Amino acid sequence: MRRLISSTLDRFRRSKPRLDPDSDAGIAAQAFDQVFYLATYPDVAEVGADALDHFVTYGWREGRDPNADFSVSGYLVAFPDVAASGANPFVHYLTHGRPKVVPPESPLGFRFDIIEHQQTLEDRLDHITSVEMTVGTAESFASALASARDGLAGLHVTFSHDDYSTNLGGMQFAIRREAARVAELGRDHLHLYSARPWPVVREAGEVEALGVVWNGALLGTFWPDAIVRGLREAAGSVATGRSFAIHSLLGHAPDEVADVLAAVGLDRGVFWLHDF
Repeated sequence: MRRLISSTLDRFRRSKPRLDPDSDAGIAAQAFDQVFYLATYPDVAEVGADALDHFVTYGWREGRDPNADFSVSGYLVAFPDVAASGANPFVHYLTHGRPKVVPPESPLGFRFDIIEHQQTLEDRLDHITSVEMTVGTAESFASALASARDGLAGLHVTFSHDDYSTNLGGMQFAIRREAARVAELGRDHLHLYSARPWPVVREAGEVEALGVVWNGALLGTFWPDAIVRGLREAAGSVATGRSFAIHSLLGHAPDEVADVLAAVGLDRGVFWLHDF
């Protein structure tokens, strides 16, 4: 994700024309945090959109915040006249002395506020599935397996909810240590994760592409059946030196996980219980 954000920012720094300082974009640019925006809303980075343009055109209307210190929804609640006017709340904030927003406290307590403003699971999934992505071919996946360190004889397969090589956290650190040890032993490491940030375990009918990290490097995004076919063709029948570890099933369909493991002859492994 950090590499994606960096490349998106570099591209638009080179191509972006000078902003009119009196326009909404020019005013918002005074305090807009592009790194925060792209990291908080990865779907914007994934489609290659300019963060500031997205915020000014669509983002604030969708309740997206321009930096870590400003809440679009909080400002509109505090100043209903701004909401009624249809003006960009961040632009209003910057051009009206940056008034302090004191959110009203719910009589039911802060827990009620959190629950009240949660998106439904259906809305979250609708938003996730609206993000387009490029999916690699079965041939390109099979071609990458040809670079195996030991012909997949000692293949180690891991599963989690994201790309451990670019994201930070306890689970990602555990997988990085695992990957380092596998490399020390001269074995191959295949890591699979949900290409889009799926918040639950997928059901059988919910087909999603998987992101692939191969021996520590991001390989791309592939359909599960392409991964299964490529592994089945490259792995052969001997699986005595292979292993697997499931760190998280978020974004994975259990039947697909079983198919991947069966393709390399595995039916026993490790299921990590991480402290979220």
